[in-house]
Amino acid sequence: MHEHTVKNRKYGYEIIKERRRLVNNNQYVPENFYVTKVAQDLQAFLQSQMIWKKGKYTIQFRLNTRTNTKIVSPELSFELSDDDIILLQSNCDNMPKLVHNFCYSGYTENSADIIPLEWQWLDKELLTA
Repeated sequence: MHEHTVKNRKYGYEIIKERRRLVNNNQYVPENFYVTKVAQDLQAFLQSQMIWKKGKYTIQFRLNTRTNTKIVSPELSFELSDDDIILLQSNCDNMPKLVHNFCYSGYTENSADIIPLEWQWLDKELLTA
């Protein structure tokens, strides 16, 4: 398993475990939880995880079914330019809002406590590699 995935799961598990502990002890306050080390560590990790770099990428999907049927797609490719990377990098600005919304979700009746997120997406043409 990739190091990114391992760390992402670790931080995700830690924040959920701590929130559950506080909730079970009737000590959960969203605004206080947002500034805790566990929430801020997750936020810092997410902001550091821009995985896309300029260049060519290839993708192939492989599906296995319960009946041992294997479905393999053709290999597809796409390219990311410097401008694409700048656009995708701007999504890192959403990480504080994402963690904030996690802290408040399910624990507020005020919809103003949930911050809207604006994601930047690319619609790249997939070519047969």
